[in-house]
Amino acid sequence: RKYVFWGIILILLLISYFIIRPFIVAIISAFVLSYLTHPIYKKLEKTTGKSLSALLCVILIIIIILLPLSLIFGTLLQQISISFSLQEVQLAIEKFLSLPFLKDLNVNPQSLLSYVLSTLLSFTKSAITFLPTLIISIFVTLVSTYYLLKDWDSFTKAIKSYIPFKDKESIASELGQTTHKIIYGYVLVALIEFVIAFIGFYLAGVRFFVLLPALIAIFAFLPGLGPGLVWIPTALILAFSQDYTGALIITITGLVISIGIDNI
Repeated sequence: RKYVFWGIILILLLISYFIIRPFIVAIISAFVLSYLTHPIYKKLEKTTGKSLSALLCVILIIIIILLPLSLIFGTLLQQISISFSLQEVQLAIEKFLSLPFLKDLNVNPQSLLSYVLSTLLSFTKSAITFLPTLIISIFVTLVSTYYLLKDWDSFTKAIKSYIPFKDKESIASELGQTTHKIIYGYVLVALIEFVIAFIGFYLAGVRFFVLLPALIAIFAFLPGLGPGLVWIPTALILAFSQDYTGALIITITGLVISIGIDNI
């Protein structure tokens, strides 16, 4: 009977894991957002109460992160709808290949056109398929953030109760200090990414050269969300606007951040 009981528990745990697996990143992101906004929550709680202060923090997250991000993708879709025709893409490729440093590469424009079109088609299909999952993940992140903020004290007490050691307070304190150091490590990475992105976006002539690097810095704290969510659409917008020099600067800046800094 004992083996049957633990077998059932194991099966239930596996089923639970497969159910929440698509939303693990969303739940971790909610924890990070809750940790970052908790000082604001504590100040608001004194005057507004738990529920309203948690809701205000979630609204603040939406304003700082989601609205600028939706603006970026909205602009990208608008640029694509204006520029995306076979003739426009072909002219854009020919103009791109006419840049001085690309003339000696002897690239076939027709082959490059076919590659670009197939890549765009594949990207569009992937984006459409991923969109419902993204919307649900954002919803899970926001709802989880709300309840984590609202029940933060109960949440931390529950974690302490599951620590399998006698000196739970000491272990919990060490875990808290470690978490604090990790978060401040992310702060340092975010600042470095902001400075590099600011320089690159400014040199590229991007209008929102402060806001977009700030978004990149914020995404340094969120697992599963990288700087590519900002710099790739920005580079594409510039490319569709036929600002190929700016698009190249943004691409180089983004690769430095994504490959070099983000993997520290």
